[in-house]
Amino acid sequence: MQDTPIGTIDLTDREFKHYKMLQYKWTAEKKEYQKKKEALMNLQTKIQETVKQELLVYTFKCDTAYNMLVRLKNRLAPTNIACEHEVLLEWQKLQKAERGRMLTIGSKSRTRSTRNAWRRIS
Repeated sequence: MQDTPIGTIDLTDREFKHYKMLQYKWTAEKKEYQKKKEALMNLQTKIQETVKQELLVYTFKCDTAYNMLVRLKNRLAPTNIACEHEVLLEWQKLQKAERGRMLTIGSKSRTRSTRNAWRRIS
């Protein structure tokens, strides 16, 4: 084993070409990484520029754009209770529309049977 460091002078032509290829590949990958890093930083800025003033606080102290979006989603996403309430209101609108339609047909027996069916469902 050799204790002294190996320099490029100590490399064979084949090893030196391989070293240069690896160095070129590393430089290209580093440039690509820098581009992606800059794009992500720009994305964080864009998120903060486009979010409403009162929601801006949810974008602070976030390391990544992903964290910003998750915090905003958690704040703005409707809860299960809100979703259930919205579905219930829509269901009630449909019930009223169906009852009104049945009354205009003039068949009281069909209207009563429909009401009974709605009561059984809800």
